[in-house]
Parts: sequence; C-alpha cells; structure tokens
Amino acid sequence: MFTPTPTRSPTTRPSTISPPTTRPPTTHPSTISQYGNAMSDAESCKYTSVGEENGFVSLYPQGLGKAKGGEVNATSANCGTGWNVGAMAHDSNTCDDSAYSCCYASCKSEGICTGDGGKTAACGWTTCYDDERFVANMLASVESELCIDLDAVFVTGGSNGGMMTHNMYSVMPETFRAVMPVFGLPLIGHIDVPTELRNTSILLLHDRSDTVIPVDGGWADGWQYESADDTLATWAELHGCASKQTATTTPYDGGNVNLACTEYASCASGHTVMKCMY
Repeated sequence: MFTPTPTRSPTTRPSTISPPTTRPPTTHPSTISQYGNAMSDAESCKYTSVGEENGFVSLYPQGLGKAKGGEVNATSANCGTGWNVGAMAHDSNTCDDSAYSCCYASCKSEGICTGDGGKTAACGWTTCYDDERFVANMLASVESELCIDLDAVFVTGGSNGGMMTHNMYSVMPETFRAVMPVFGLPLIGHIDVPTELRNTSILLLHDRSDTVIPVDGGWADGWQYESADDTLATWAELHGCASKQTATTTPYDGGNVNLACTEYASCASGHTVMKCMY
C-alpha cells in the first residue's frame, strides 16, 4: 500500500504494487493500470500474472470517493470511486443537467461546485484531490525502490481509468513508452496530445456496443465525449502517419469478442497509432 505525499491527497490509498517474485539484477518494465468508478484494478485484471511471466512490475493506483472512503461524502449522491482527470473532470461545458454528478467536499470547499447533479456539480463525478500528482509520486517512489526501466513504462485503464490514461499522457507526456486507454475517451473539448508524445505509441481499445462512453463520441448519460477516431487522428497527425486508418492484423483477431484492428500506417516517428474494436 502506498501513502501519497502531495498536500492535497489525503490518507493512505489502497493501491497495489506487484513486482515479479523472481527478480534478476536487471531493470524491469512497469505497467500502471487504473480502473473506473467503484472498482479495483488489482481485482479485475490479470496484469500481475502476466507481469510475473514476463518480468514487469504491475502498479494499481486507486482513485478516491465515497465508496472507498478518504473523502467526506458528497452532498447527497454517491459517484463511487473515481479519478480526478484534470481539466475535464470539472468542466461545466461537458455535461447537461441530466448527468449524475457529485459535489464532493474537496471541490465544494474551493467553490468548484455547490451541490449534486449536472452543472450544479460542475459536471464532476470525482473528488478534487490531485490524482495526477498521486500517480506521479507513486511512480517516483517505485522507481527509487525497484529497478525500473524508465524507457519501458506503460499506462492503461478502463472507463474512468481510460479517461485518466488520456489525462496522464497529456500531463506526463515524456513518461510513457506506450499508452492503452480502454473504453475511455476524452470529454468534449479535451483532446490534448502534446508534441512530446511523438515518442509514445497508442493502442486504443473499445467495445462496439458501449453506450456509457460511445466509441463514436457524442452524448451519453448527460456527458458529451470526443470520438475515438478524432482522438487518434490527432495522434496520427503528430506522428506523421497516413491520413486514414487501414485494417491491420494481429495474433488476437477474431475470437469470441470478434477483435478487429485498424491503424494509421507509415508513421514518420516509427511509433504505432492503432485502434482495436471488440
């Protein structure tokens, strides 16, 4: 369990660090995995066993909220455990009044919101603690204690954790070898792909039938999202890739989820900009 040090990140969070049990005297890749509301990624994914087999360190930071404690309850609603995804977490231009949003004490005390629901809560569903700093500090702590290959740090996450993945690459653009947001997209107006990400690859995974965060963007449950294609087109432009996506094959195509992938080919950067649907 990791205790965060930033002043605006309270208490000890139930975050998990899983190094391979057999560690030769060499550097290890590491994967940061962030899951969505009211979930624990260490419970829901299998990165630990894969890391054990392949020699990388698995990190599972946990968001804050009423469901896991560490924050005074929202006024009346319960938005569960979520990630404060930076600028898009409390932007009144990203939702309408039908959105199920929460005004947590850490946000109300700063005048960001006045009550629960829609724009009254500034379209927020998370606390206002500094989750960006928390993840950065956790990674720095692990780097100081374990033998981490700083050129092989990866980040992924699903749903709200996928949104956090988009946020983390925008605020720490020189940190990750590759990023993999899973059924998570930026909210409208929040595609942010800094030029430093020219050294980073992206694989975007999304469920074709997702109605909570639709792959084509637009309105869902009171929030408005950017599309996967618009997000990846911004990446492709940065990497100097072909202007259109084309089908590509992987060893995992088909199967019971009917996986199918496309990519922006011929990237001048030498990196990968890919989307897989299932």
